[in-house]
Amino acid sequence: MHPHPPPITRLPRTVFFLGVVSLLTDASSEMLYPLLPLFLASLGTSATLLGLIEGVAGSTASLSMGVIWDRISPSAAFTAGSGLAVASALLFLAITFRPRARPQVFSLPQETP
Repeated sequence: MHPHPPPITRLPRTVFFLGVVSLLTDASSEMLYPLLPLFLASLGTSATLLGLIEGVAGSTASLSMGVIWDRISPSAAFTAGSGLAVASALLFLAITFRPRARPQVFSLPQETP
């Protein structure tokens, strides 16, 4: 028989808050991800270009984070990934609220006289 496992202790505050921030970042990116193709299509992007953008983004993220994780440190990869997530969310918001780039999908139809 094995001895009883040690009792579970509380998480440090820093670890708890990093987990909450990571959860919120993941949730926000997962909510925006399905809307990105619609947004790019409203700007006039073709299906081929949209597929190319998705493929390059996915492979670049995987390769760069893998290299950072293996050669530098896991904490640097976590920090870089979190920073890129925040930067991309801010870029998405900046493009969305720019008047010329606002998608026409969300505007009401105009009546012509």
